Amino acid sequence: MNTNASSKFGLYFVLLLLLFEKCRSADSTLFLWRKFMAELMEEKHSFNLGNISNFETEMRIVMKELMNSTLPVLVDIVNAASVSNDCTKSLIKYAFDLINVRSWAMRMLDATSKLPSGILEGTLSELGAFDQCLDIELPYKNGSFQFQGQYCGLEINRILPHLPANFNVGIKGTKKPMSSIGDYVKKMGSIFFYTEFRFGVCVPSKCSLTDMQRIAGQVAKKIQMEVSIKECYKKDPIVFETIHIAVLSVLSVLLAISIGGSCLEYQLNKDSFPQEEQSNTKKIFLCFSLISNYKHLIASSEKSDKLKVLQGIKALTIAWVMFGHNYAWTNFPLARKPKLLTDAYQKLEFGLVLNSWLSVEPFFLINGLFASYAALKIVPVFKRKLFVPLYTIRRYLRILMLLLLTVGLGFFMPVVSSGPFWYDVVDQELENCRQNWWISVLFLSNWISMKKICISTASWFISTDIQLHVISIIPIFILYKSRKFGVFFIVCLIFACNMAIAVVTFQRNLLPFVQMSCADKQKIQDTIDYVHLRPYTHAGPFFVGVILGVIILHIKSIKLTKMQNVLGWTGSILLALTALYGAHDWNIGNPHGPLLTSVFASMHRTTFAMSVAWVVFVCVTRNGGPVDMLLSSTMLAPAGKLTFMIFMLHSLIFWVRKATVRERLYVSHYNLLYDYIGNIVFTIMISIPCYLLVEAPIVNLDSLLFSEKKKEDPENQEKKEHLPGNIVIHNYPHNTPAATGSIAKPCSSGTQNIFIGCLETEANNANYYKTVIHIKSNYKNR
Repeated sequence: MNTNASSKFGLYFVLLLLLFEKCRSADSTLFLWRKFMAELMEEKHSFNLGNISNFETEMRIVMKELMNSTLPVLVDIVNAASVSNDCTKSLIKYAFDLINVRSWAMRMLDATSKLPSGILEGTLSELGAFDQCLDIELPYKNGSFQFQGQYCGLEINRILPHLPANFNVGIKGTKKPMSSIGDYVKKMGSIFFYTEFRFGVCVPSKCSLTDMQRIAGQVAKKIQMEVSIKECYKKDPIVFETIHIAVLSVLSVLLAISIGGSCLEYQLNKDSFPQEEQSNTKKIFLCFSLISNYKHLIASSEKSDKLKVLQGIKALTIAWVMFGHNYAWTNFPLARKPKLLTDAYQKLEFGLVLNSWLSVEPFFLINGLFASYAALKIVPVFKRKLFVPLYTIRRYLRILMLLLLTVGLGFFMPVVSSGPFWYDVVDQELENCRQNWWISVLFLSNWISMKKICISTASWFISTDIQLHVISIIPIFILYKSRKFGVFFIVCLIFACNMAIAVVTFQRNLLPFVQMSCADKQKIQDTIDYVHLRPYTHAGPFFVGVILGVIILHIKSIKLTKMQNVLGWTGSILLALTALYGAHDWNIGNPHGPLLTSVFASMHRTTFAMSVAWVVFVCVTRNGGPVDMLLSSTMLAPAGKLTFMIFMLHSLIFWVRKATVRERLYVSHYNLLYDYIGNIVFTIMISIPCYLLVEAPIVNLDSLLFSEKKKEDPENQEKKEHLPGNIVIHNYPHNTPAATGSIAKPCSSGTQNIFIGCLETEANNANYYKTVIHIKSNYKNR
């Protein structure tokens, strides 16, 4: 900052400190409290009504002097603001009752924020007493209320000089001794580029939001600072809107059907005879069975499932996503000593947090892998031609249902909680859903600003994912016709998309990644809107996954040599470290030129995806060793199946947590880790019932509706024809509880089905089939 700006900061802080000392002077309320408590001590801890009376008398004197000095200024501000008559009357009532030290007025003043301590360390907020303010009521004699307490969030921002180019809050200050307050302010003044003062003001409810905004505008003129009030809250009864009733009705119906399906499965499980066929109605009900859906959730993958490693990768990836969000969503204005985080920007190991925006790339890689693997594998398995559009449509419908569930649950956030700065997070998200829900339903959210997206953290991702699936129709069709030309075409497509990232970054002078340490909020927002949200940005990882799916499909097994393993793992680790920690120079405030910035922006996501692709490849081909054992462990399998539900819902849990705080949060790694673990546990608790009631039944219905007869292998058909007449083989959808004999149909007279076994095989990533073998043995009824 320049010298004039530094001197202004110094003068401002000195004035604040003088004001604070003034509040602590002999005539202050603090002095009165100390005197009052001393008198109580002299009376041997016995409360004396005379002492209380003296205290009130002295308090009236202090409040009268205070109002005499401040009331003229307040009157000028209110008159200039042209507030409503009701607001003016209630403020006059408030002022006179303060002079008379009425309890409601003193409580209202007490609920209003004071000057925070620790300003020089970046603590710029004091929230006041939110609940105390809302509990204040001033009744008429007839029992009705004149007005009640109303809490308004006040934001004060210093009028700052022009932001220096490439300014970064992570830049270390000078190491010279700081002998004067001016030197210290010059170093710490950068925090004002990143945050602002936030206070809570308790006022009578007769003053509308418009009235308070007009008053704030006049105060801004007086103090030559930016003052704004974005929202005011008062205690209102909970009102259930149409969306609440609709969501509760749908969930109630789903719960009823799930209970019905569970009872049906329980009844069928009591029969020990496998059944050849079920009616369509029973099959549909069984799709909602909580019993089979829960068993599928906690069941580990079969040893023959070579893609089970993906469950572990998804589980660890969602943990990283939530870990990064836990730091990224730290509300700096509402934090105590946020300097800890700005200091952490200097540390190399903190790159795992600063670059956690890369955590979504493994998801795109896995989705691309499934897109090609499922589409190309289904051709020889079923009697059909390649039809990728059907797979995309099915994915669209399945994801749409989960998106609608998330949006519906999001509208319950104001019902379950509230907070001083609720407007800063929750209100904005819900307003976006009211205005732009149709954009999310059409999966176009990634083409508007992040600030306008409904359920911003999840909606942009699924929009990008669906668009990439649509784009992948042509490359996968080419792969089906010619594998070599298809791979060449995809490599060219990845190169073109990466070039698009470089061009956009260079032309708009954007950041190479979403850089949390950058003080230019607008540049961060532009980088998110024009790069991070766009489908071409994540096309590299997605199509790396498409190629990986083809490789896995056609390479049944391969044994890598020790040298190949070493070279592969070395290359994978180097790619991952380059993508994660190559951004360190930018994070510490030493950015590179526009050309290198554009190159890094275009390449680091694809290189990171290639690193993860190697891990998937070696684990699928059984060359992963202990890494394969970890990622394929039964411990991670349930979390992997819950990943999508957790991804959709975790932001709701985070927002409620951040918006309900009544006091500043001391920023430390321990506190943030504690919050992180709590958020994970709470999110899983919400995700499990949502999975059982919504996601699992949708997958089951999809399998039931779109399952087809497998093409019979000629060799197997010949063997089947030579089987004894009493041996029968059946294939059932995975959601049919065949393994327990629950699909048994009453045998014809004189026969009994003896259940032999069940083999579960994978047709694609969504459809599983169970082969049931049983023997018919004749006997005569007696």
